Amino acid sequence: MADEPNFKQMQKDRVRQLQTVMKEQGFGALFLAEGANVRYVTNVKLPGGSVFVPREGEPILYSRSRDRGYVDREYPNVRPALRSGNATDDQTRKAARWADDIKKTMREFGLEGERLGVDPLDVVSIHALAELGLDVVDGRHALSTAKRVKTGDEIKCFRAMGHWYRDIMEGFRKAVRPGVPETELAAVVHYEAVKKGAEEIFQLNVCAGENMNPWRRWPSEREVEAEEFVGIDLHLIGPGGCWTDVSRTYYCGTKPTREQKDLYKTAYDYLQGVIALLKPGERIDSVVARAPKVPEKYRELLDNYSIAHSDAMRPHEYPRIEKDKPVPDILEPNMVFSVETYFSEVGAKDTVKLEELVAVTKSGSEVLSTGPFDERFI
Repeated sequence: MADEPNFKQMQKDRVRQLQTVMKEQGFGALFLAEGANVRYVTNVKLPGGSVFVPREGEPILYSRSRDRGYVDREYPNVRPALRSGNATDDQTRKAARWADDIKKTMREFGLEGERLGVDPLDVVSIHALAELGLDVVDGRHALSTAKRVKTGDEIKCFRAMGHWYRDIMEGFRKAVRPGVPETELAAVVHYEAVKKGAEEIFQLNVCAGENMNPWRRWPSEREVEAEEFVGIDLHLIGPGGCWTDVSRTYYCGTKPTREQKDLYKTAYDYLQGVIALLKPGERIDSVVARAPKVPEKYRELLDNYSIAHSDAMRPHEYPRIEKDKPVPDILEPNMVFSVETYFSEVGAKDTVKLEELVAVTKSGSEVLSTGPFDERFI
């Protein structure tokens, strides 16, 4: 089907984008050990794996022997994990052997003397590389630059996940009733997410009443009460390792006050106003300057959150659209953001948190998340 992502093509496009950035930023190679970065380069979900990315050529995936049975079927260029030996071996000697292997690999690709970018490594490893004279630098900027604009197949992954939220949020809303614990609502969401195909629930917040302010990040045994708001913030990892973040708030009851109606509508209108600003060619500082104005009583808590944050392989990747420090960047087609709102007064019980998954398109923006809002308030 046309809407199905081609994962082999996606992996090739990701590597092409990354190697283009590496050339622009002067990297000879990258050595990456953080799971999300390994997944980005290889599209293999591999605990404890690492990857060597040369400026040109096929990246090398390093795998422990216990995982080779499935890794060899999923990726064409696999080698044994570099850091071998027993767990009780002296870490300095192990790191020295590992660093020597990295240096030999640099030589293999004709990259001696070139800069080697790394994602977060332990101090012993960094020291071992430096001892061998390698020019080691932080490689995360190259990764964030490569990931800022999504490939066509990545957009298909995000769009598919956006549709998941329709049934997940609908199941959550139907489960909301007086007396149900937050933990039980979380279990409903967990079941629906796994059934849809989520690889991982990165974060799941379920909050009712006063637990929404300040926003409680873990569900408790607190039971939902009649005539109050209940919120959910759900971060999912899905196809291709893509990460998404969507929030909703629903009302448990039939007799909302005028203040509750106004609060929800204000939050919803702000959300839609920000989404309307996400257009190709728009400067991020202009989006910040033109963000909808909100009543002063909501500003303090709203300012604890981004206007929008980029979605890629992990939360809050580059670029973020922040109120106090807008980055000097321009929106482009195939950037993906979570636009977030959090409306409440300091010390108040009533709170509304809403968040949408949005892709910048050639002509404007596309809301990818299809989870229902509480239509009674909008």
